[in-house]
Amino acid sequence: MDEALTSIDRAIEAACKSDIRYIDALLHRIRGDILLRRDPANAAPAEDAYLAAVGVAREQGASSFGLLAALKLAKLYQSTARPVEAHDILTPALDGFEPTPELLEIAEGQALLAALAETDEWKSAAASRERRLKLQTSYGQAMAWSKGFAAEETKAALAQTLGLAAQSDNVAERMKVHFSRWVALYTDGELRAAREVADGFLREARLAGDAPAASSAGRAFGQTCLFQGRFVEAREHLREALRVYSPGWEASVRRQLGSDAGIGAKAFLAMIAWQVGDPAGAAAQFEEALTEALGSGHPPTIAITHMFQGAHEMARGDAEATTRAGNVVLDVAEKNGMRLYENLARMFLDWARARLGGADVLARFRGHRETTINQDAPLFAPLFHGRLAEFEAEQTSVAEALTSIDRAIELARAGDIRYIDALLHSIRGDILLRRDPANAAPTEEAYLTAIAIAREQGARSFGLQAALKLAKLYQSTARPVEAHDALAPALEGFSPMPEMAEIAEGQALLAALAESDAWKSAAASRERRLKLQTGYGHAMAMSRGFASEEAKAAFARVRELATGADNTAERFDAHWGQWIPNVFRGELGLARKTAEIFVRETTSEAWMTEAGVARRMLGLTCLYQGDLIDARAHLEEAARIYDPERDRDAKFRFGVDTGASATLFLAHARWQLGEVGRAQELIEEAVVRAVESAHGATQTNAYHYKALFEIFRGDAAAALSAAQSVVELSQKHGITIYLALGKLSSGWAHARLGERAMGETELREALAAHTEQGNKLWVPLIQGLLAELEAEGQDAEGASSRIDAALALAVETGERWTDALLHRIRGDILRKAHPDDTAPAEQAYRAAVAVAREQGARCFGLQAALALAKLYQSTARPVEAHEILAPALEGFEPTPELPEIAEARALLEALADTDVATVRM
Repeated sequence: MDEALTSIDRAIEAACKSDIRYIDALLHRIRGDILLRRDPANAAPAEDAYLAAVGVAREQGASSFGLLAALKLAKLYQSTARPVEAHDILTPALDGFEPTPELLEIAEGQALLAALAETDEWKSAAASRERRLKLQTSYGQAMAWSKGFAAEETKAALAQTLGLAAQSDNVAERMKVHFSRWVALYTDGELRAAREVADGFLREARLAGDAPAASSAGRAFGQTCLFQGRFVEAREHLREALRVYSPGWEASVRRQLGSDAGIGAKAFLAMIAWQVGDPAGAAAQFEEALTEALGSGHPPTIAITHMFQGAHEMARGDAEATTRAGNVVLDVAEKNGMRLYENLARMFLDWARARLGGADVLARFRGHRETTINQDAPLFAPLFHGRLAEFEAEQTSVAEALTSIDRAIELARAGDIRYIDALLHSIRGDILLRRDPANAAPTEEAYLTAIAIAREQGARSFGLQAALKLAKLYQSTARPVEAHDALAPALEGFSPMPEMAEIAEGQALLAALAESDAWKSAAASRERRLKLQTGYGHAMAMSRGFASEEAKAAFARVRELATGADNTAERFDAHWGQWIPNVFRGELGLARKTAEIFVRETTSEAWMTEAGVARRMLGLTCLYQGDLIDARAHLEEAARIYDPERDRDAKFRFGVDTGASATLFLAHARWQLGEVGRAQELIEEAVVRAVESAHGATQTNAYHYKALFEIFRGDAAAALSAAQSVVELSQKHGITIYLALGKLSSGWAHARLGERAMGETELREALAAHTEQGNKLWVPLIQGLLAELEAEGQDAEGASSRIDAALALAVETGERWTDALLHRIRGDILRKAHPDDTAPAEQAYRAAVAVAREQGARCFGLQAALALAKLYQSTARPVEAHEILAPALEGFEPTPELPEIAEARALLEALADTDVATVRM
């Protein structure tokens, strides 16, 4: 034993000196085994060693080594009559593990855990702990309502609750703790940390199948995103929270996580509606939420809903509405001892009274700086300091006002509280103009910053307010053209309504600006130049390629001319002109942002044709990025709103027919998602539509995507037929970009049909022509197909380098839709190159399966699982072959469109005949 101890201590010391720490947990666990063997009667040294192993594993995230050490320690505790400690150490170590033959300790640990849970000691300790957890949770909530979430007493209570919850099996209580932890961070203005907690809360609630908790967690996540200025993401989570929510839940269940999740979600959706440019919708949604809150009879729900309405109205600048909300909050808070909400209500009311001209109210409003904002609710600090700055500029000192507004902007940045960033910069512009009316440059810069932020966030209402101020500034300095350019895009989609007086004011100013001679002359000149430049951009794209420098420069000029153009249609053309070179050059992140902007700008029914185009663009970009669910949703919407008669001429503006192309792309998304039969129907339907369009680019595009579809299916004859159509149509219509693509597909098909040398040559030449145009789109796929052919032609080394380059390029460009296919091809290449060492191929196949699962790419996933199952079968591992193949086949029915289904079923049956159950035992 002494020699063993010397050796293990030497190993630990050597690992420490050289910083080779990857097996630290293993070494400490071995040391514990030796110590226990040396002196079984004295368990303390072994316990220390095992605890060190568990601690190191937790720090490193080495879950498997951690489980091994925790199991040893649990056995030690069990042998010394300490079942509670045994259960406590083993429970977190087993979290997330499922029994598997590769780690037998999982099943052993679960069996031991079940046995420990049956002991009287554990049952008694668990019951006691649950009582303490419930009491502590209730105490923490009481502290929050009475002292505020940011109070030290609340933080201390929450810390104690977290410690108890970590050892609890009570899902409902753990959900409450998640909520309390989130709301403390959220209210304290620490939104980055709050977002992480909300994410974990949501995942655990979904995993537990707890619908009320999932609804509350979704609301928490969406609420956090809202205050971070992520309005689109916030809306998605809040809508999902409402979808999960059930008004039929018992009141106690609905309110166990702070307040009613459904009512809260509606209130926050109302705030988002206003931000994104729907003031009337926001007012109606708020009315519904407030009515339901009052009807609930639940004080926290009533207070919270009206509190956020008050914050919203204060951000809007509506003092009367803020007063109404503040009075409700104050009444509920005073009656129920909610000091936090009482202080916030007084802050809202003091601002409203000061705004309405109340005497001596400013000093009282400023007094909330310490008591309410800095201590109780830092979340509202940017709003408070922004509105304080306005009062200071008007009534006391511009210097003080600048200090306050700069502090507001800094607090927003530090806490990631970005929902009113555009408002704050707009206020800053007002203050700068008041400081020096003769020097408009600093004010102009502040307003432009506000507009840029609003565009980025999609905060259209704040954007309109800032644009109106900037237009007035330009008008006052004899710059009517710039005033019109700033105001026109900000007003798009708005109709006059009492909820937002700036709309009517902006439209009146725009009409006046449009009558000026300077604007009329500039507008006419710009429209002529914009139309000519757009036509030139189309010509360059078709003749030189969308990613060519000539096309890129042409469309850059289009965007420049379209900025601020009164002709919205031409600006939409510019969006398309910006998006498509980004796609072909492999700049998919930029392409997605452009498509998302286009979608946001086409919400009006007046732009249904353009809305379909925008959805088509966004859906295709998502498809390329491997976001298959989002791709399907956007493409289905594009197909839904397409009208053949209305949209007949759109193909001349936006490259191809939306109905045919959206159907094409949807076919690819559905095939990837495993909807094989429907995908085949859609691809044929799209080709028919394209032919009927009699539009060369639409037809060429359709046959190109059909060729890709057949390549994914492995049907070389069908791919060759489609590719030949692409080549013929490209030559007929002079569409250079598609000529290379047609030859790429035909090269692969020829090689697959037995003409390997000719096919590979054609494929390489077409790839060179494609990339010479500056294109990176489809290059990972093409490189992968070429690598596959090279490996079959005995050039394993070249194939290996090529497939690695293909995967690296996919990471660089974000074109991830074929990742699972590429990893599977890599596995095939590695298996061929190293037939005696299957580990590298296995790793590649597993990567393919994992990517497919993550993306939902079921067809590529089945192909990869089949390859991996064959490998396992060839190495006498039928159990693993069965376990990887069975889930990949679920939901598939044999069909000629995907022959791998029948092949996989046959293999699965063969594996079952080997008596997998017996092998597993």
